[in-house]
Amino acid sequence: MIKKILAFTLFVFFFTACKKDASVGPMEGSMDDVAFNNYQKFFLNELWKLNPDWATTVGYHKYDSLLFVPDKKYREKLLNFSKVQLDSLGKYAPASFLETNKMDYAMMQNQMQYMQWQIEQLKDYEWDPSYYNPIGTFAYILNEHYAPLPKRLTSFYQKMANLPLYYKEAEKQIKNPVPELTDLAIEQHLGGVSIFEGDFADSLKKTTIPEATKKLMLDRAKLSADAIKQYAAYLKNLKNDKPRSFRLGKQLYEDKFKYAIQSSSTAQQIYNAAIERKKYIHHEMAKICLKIWPKYFGTKPMPTDTLEMIGKMIDTLSSKHVAPNEFQDAIEKQL
Repeated sequence: MIKKILAFTLFVFFFTACKKDASVGPMEGSMDDVAFNNYQKFFLNELWKLNPDWATTVGYHKYDSLLFVPDKKYREKLLNFSKVQLDSLGKYAPASFLETNKMDYAMMQNQMQYMQWQIEQLKDYEWDPSYYNPIGTFAYILNEHYAPLPKRLTSFYQKMANLPLYYKEAEKQIKNPVPELTDLAIEQHLGGVSIFEGDFADSLKKTTIPEATKKLMLDRAKLSADAIKQYAAYLKNLKNDKPRSFRLGKQLYEDKFKYAIQSSSTAQQIYNAAIERKKYIHHEMAKICLKIWPKYFGTKPMPTDTLEMIGKMIDTLSSKHVAPNEFQDAIEKQL
């Protein structure tokens, strides 16, 4: 869930930042720019409607109360949406756009392609039990003061309606899960169930919502907590004799890197560049060590192995540091 939120938030941050910058002065551009700006409004609303958790966490609260059951029909909706939007994007000529719209166009296109790839190729909904975890969104609704508490609690209550069915469907979807991700999902759910068992009730006490309504809300919260604990129990008892590795493998990793990082270089190219950079840094560190070795080690012979020499120097330098309460003063003096 955290990984997805981070990826989604980065997409929205850059997308909305571009639109904000573009609105500072008068918009000058082609008629295509004007048409594309109108299309973007439609695109974002439809995107949030199908991804209410994503919408909530980036500050769009029209769909806070929605929770889709993660079944095949829902994935087909996402696939159809991505294909329709890619087709719509293909009707524009981004070369004539303002720079901000060129960037938005590229991000929108990439996100739709990424969505298709995740559903059709990655299929992490089959092997990552932590994929199914809307608890973070419930916590966001409860704890972020973006609207009056009664309104947020009502959204929380309405969103809980599908939670038992959500987890029942999750159990059906999981096949050959990764052990490490299974353990993670168990920890996340047992750690997050307190939001429904305690935090929600504590928040209700702070409101003037009628007692009869409060009881209905608390009853639903109990059903939700039970569903969460049952999902964790299901994962604990799940037999998996030949579990999938957490490693994606070269091809899936390369594809994920392409969509998630959006770099002009491949993962292998960046890795190769990092190896060369490491060699250069080690060479420079060795040069410094040769200069300062006598200061710290006197006539003691230097190791013939360069990395061993660097390691000894780092260990020696690291042992000499200021006390915690003098740290800021020491930094200020250096500055």
